[in-house]
Amino acid sequence: MVRHYARWMKSTPKIFTLLLGFGVMFGGTAMAASCVDNVNPNWLPPRANIVNPSTADRQAIMDLIHSYNWALDDKNAAAFAQLFTSDAQYEACSGGGALQLIRTTVTPELQEYIADILSDLGSRQARHFESNTLLHQNKDGSVNGKTTLLVTLQWPDREVPELDYTAVMQETFVKDDDGLWRFSKLTLITDTPGVQARAR
Repeated sequence: MVRHYARWMKSTPKIFTLLLGFGVMFGGTAMAASCVDNVNPNWLPPRANIVNPSTADRQAIMDLIHSYNWALDDKNAAAFAQLFTSDAQYEACSGGGALQLIRTTVTPELQEYIADILSDLGSRQARHFESNTLLHQNKDGSVNGKTTLLVTLQWPDREVPELDYTAVMQETFVKDDDGLWRFSKLTLITDTPGVQARAR
C-alpha cells in the first residue's frame, strides 16, 4: 500500500503540488480549491466536426505526449519543462476535479515542483501509459487534445508493480517559432476518489 505522509514545502502554494504521478500521498485539505478547468465533455467538438491535424503534425504531437511520459519516468524535470511554452498553463487536480493540487503559468516554477516530487520517489519507478488520444485542430492552428493516462509504480523490493492512478489529460498544443509542438495548456485530472491525492 502506498505510504501516506504530509510534507512541508518551501512555500504555501506547494502544499497543493503533490500531483505528478508517483505514489506519495497528501492529507492536508484545509482551504482546498477545486479544479478550475474540470473535465469538459465539450473540450472537443462532436466527431462529425473534428478537424484532424496533418499526419506529420499528429505524429509530432503524439511524440510530445510520449516525451511527457518519458520525462516523468526518467525523473528528468528539466526535460519535462522543455515540453511547455514559457507561459503555458498547467493544472493538476484529484478526486475527479474536487481538489486542485497545482495551477501555474510559470514554467520554471512548474519545473521546481516536478523536481521536488521526482526527488521524493527515491528508488521507486513510475511508468506512464497513455491511450485513446483524440485531437482537433482549431481555426487558429492550435490543437486541442484529450488523453487517458494510467500510471504504475514499481517498488524496488516487490516483484509486481502496482497501479498508482488513472487520469484524463486535457491539452492544447501550439507550434513554437522553430516549428516544434509544445503544450500551451495541460490539465491533468485524476480519478482518485475523495480529497486525498497521490503525488503526480
